[in-house]
Formats: sequence, C-alpha cells, structure tokens
Amino acid sequence: MAFVSANACPAFSQLEIGSMQRRFFVAAVCAAVSLPATTLLAAPVAPVIVVEEKGLGASAEQIRTALQKAAHLRSWGITVDKTGKMELVYPTNKRSLKYQATVGVTYGQGFYKIEYVKSRGLKEKMGCYGNEGVVCAHRNVNRWIANLGKDVRWFLTQ
Repeated sequence: MAFVSANACPAFSQLEIGSMQRRFFVAAVCAAVSLPATTLLAAPVAPVIVVEEKGLGASAEQIRTALQKAAHLRSWGITVDKTGKMELVYPTNKRSLKYQATVGVTYGQGFYKIEYVKSRGLKEKMGCYGNEGVVCAHRNVNRWIANLGKDVRWFLTQ
C-alpha cells in the first residue's frame, strides 16, 4: 500500500481531517491524480488479439465444422467459406448498422488462426500505443474473438 504525504498533495494538507476513512479517501485521490492519465481511465481501445491453435488432432473438415458451429453459437455471420479460409462478421443483428467487426480465419490439418481484418464504428486505429504495426479497436472486439476461439476449441473436443 502506498501512502501520500501532506507535502505530496497540497489539497491533503489543507483539509481538516476528522476520520481515518476521510484520510484514506483523500490520500487515494491524491495518489490517483499523480498517476499518468492512461492508468486512470479504462482504455476504450486495445491492441487486437490473434487466436491461433496449432498441433490439433483434427482434420481440416473437423476444424471447418467447429468454426461453423462456433460462429452460429456466437451469432457471427459467415461471409466467405472457402477451403482453408473463412471470413466472419459480428454482429449480424440490427446493431450491425452502427458497428461491425470482420475477422479472417485460416485453417487446415491440425491448425486454425483467427485474425482481425477490419471494423466499422469500433474506433479502429492503426499505430496505437506508439507502435506503428499494431492495430487497435474497441476492447469488445478482443472479447468477441477470444470467445469465438474458445468455442471452436470446445466444439473440437466434442
């Protein structure tokens, strides 16, 4: 636990403190104010993740079926379904008028890889956090991709 001295936060030294709870609250606020702004706010965007599984004991057709089932379960729309490659969009309901994410999936004997392709209305940004090669989007995109990957793994075990 970190403590803030009266000298570190002028507001703390000017308050008339009457209780231990008030002291702790004021110290916490002063400590928070001294932190960089990025740690105070929940990041509206995050670097987009890639879900990749290798060394699976499944055929390309089994992986394709698991991808289709997982997409259906999570309400992803399949826009491209070719051998070894799929393209999925989420959401597919009326919310898609406001925002939508597109992912590309490559798969084959014993592997699959889910990668972000593009989005609309999800604060897509190239070069976020000072890294030019990093794509960021709304943090929910990562949750959607991770859940899709989790469900593919689950269907492969059935």
